[in-house]
Amino acid sequence: MCIRDRTQSTWDQRRVHGENRSFMRALVASFTSIVLWLSIFFSGGALSALAKRDPLKIAFVYEFSRHGARSPMYDTWDAKNWTLPKEELTAGGMRQHFLIGLELNHRYYVQAQLFDKNQTLTRQVSVRSTDIDRTLMSAQSQIYGFLLQKGPKFNNRDQVSAAQPPLNLSHLVQLKRTALGFHALSHDYLPIPIHTIPEGMDYVAIPEKVCPRLQQLIDSAPSTDVYKSVEARLRDNGFYEQFANLSGTPLDQISLDFLQAYWDTIECDETEARALPEWLDNSTKTTLDWVHAFLNLYRYFTTDESIRLVSSNLLADLRDSLDNLVTGKNNVTKFRHFAGHDGTLNRVMVGLGLNKYTTNLWEFEQGKGHNPPFASTLIFELVQDDEGSYYVRAIYNDQPLSLGGLCSGVDPCPYDDFKSALDSRIIKDFNEACKLA
Repeated sequence: MCIRDRTQSTWDQRRVHGENRSFMRALVASFTSIVLWLSIFFSGGALSALAKRDPLKIAFVYEFSRHGARSPMYDTWDAKNWTLPKEELTAGGMRQHFLIGLELNHRYYVQAQLFDKNQTLTRQVSVRSTDIDRTLMSAQSQIYGFLLQKGPKFNNRDQVSAAQPPLNLSHLVQLKRTALGFHALSHDYLPIPIHTIPEGMDYVAIPEKVCPRLQQLIDSAPSTDVYKSVEARLRDNGFYEQFANLSGTPLDQISLDFLQAYWDTIECDETEARALPEWLDNSTKTTLDWVHAFLNLYRYFTTDESIRLVSSNLLADLRDSLDNLVTGKNNVTKFRHFAGHDGTLNRVMVGLGLNKYTTNLWEFEQGKGHNPPFASTLIFELVQDDEGSYYVRAIYNDQPLSLGGLCSGVDPCPYDDFKSALDSRIIKDFNEACKLA
C-alpha cells in the first residue's frame, strides 16, 4: 500500500510537471506566433499594406479583354482531332474569364467599393462584345464571376408564387423552383445585357469590314519592305527548309501565313495540355510565336494612317466613356467591359504607342512585340485624388503600363492630358477617311 501510494505520488508529480512543461511549450509557441504575426504586421504585412494604401479613389474602370482559350482556326497539326468546332471557346476559356470576373469583383466591388449600393448593378455595369461566339461566351463567363451572388431576391412568398411562367412545370422543375427559395436565380446570379453589333457593321472593333481604305492598307502589307525582309530572313537562314523537313510540309507551302496558322494550333493545344509535336523544340516554338506576333502587330499597323484608322473608334469609345463620368453626362456607369480579340487589345495599345511589332527575334525574346495571350486584359482606371482631380492609369495582365509617354512623363496621367492624347489619335470624320483615293 505504501509502495502504491508512493508510486502514485511520484506519478502525480510527473504528471503535474509534464502538464507544466506542456503548458510552457504551448505558451512559448503562442508567444512565438504572436511575435511572428506582429513582425509581419509591422515590417511588411498589414502595416505595409496600410502604408501603401492607394491615395487615389477609383471612379471608373474600362476593361478591354481577349476571349479565353479556344479551338484552332486552321487545319494544321492536329486541328482535325479537336471535337469542338473551329474557333470555339473551350471549357478552359470559360474558366479563365470566370476567374477574371471573380478577381475583378474582389478588387473593384469589395476592395475599391467602386459601385453605388443605392443604384442597381445592371445600370452601373456596361458590357459590349464583338458579334463572335467566343467573345460573347467569354463576356458571359466573366460577368458570371463578376456578379456572382449579386442577384435579386423576392421580398415575400406571394412574389415567389407569382413568378410562374405560363407553362406546366414538371415535378423535377417544381422541386428546383422550391429549392431556390427567395433567390431569383441559382447562385444569386445577376444577368447583365451584353450589347453587340453584327460583324459587318462593327466600325468600332472591326473597322476594316466597313472601311475600304483600311482594308486596302491591310492587303498591301505583304508587298512592303518590312514584310519582305522578315520573310527573306527566315528563308535565307534555313528556317523554312528546316521547318518543312521537321513538320513534313512541302517547302513550297511554307510562308509567314502558314507558320502563323501552325502556331495557332500549337497555342490552342498548349492551353488544353495536349501533346505537341515531338520535334518541336523551344527555339522553333519561339520563332513561330514571333512570326505570329509580328503578323498580328504589323499587318494592321503598317503606316501611321492604318494605325489611326484601325484604332480610332476604339480610342473614341474609351475617351467618351471616361469623359461621360468626368463631366457628369453619365456618372452612373462605373464599369465598362469590351469583350474582343487579341486584335482589340493590339489596336488600343499600338494606337497609344504602348506596343509595336519587332522584326528582331532577339528583341522578341527580351519581351518586345508580343501578342496578347488568351484571356488577356487591358484595364484603364480613372482615379481621383482628395482635391477632386482625375488621373488615368493602365494595367495590362496585372502589370502597370506607363502612360508617361502620352503625358509629358507624368504617371498616373492627368486626365486632361490623357484626353488630349486620345483626341490627337481619333479621326474626326471616319467615313471620309475611309474613302479610297
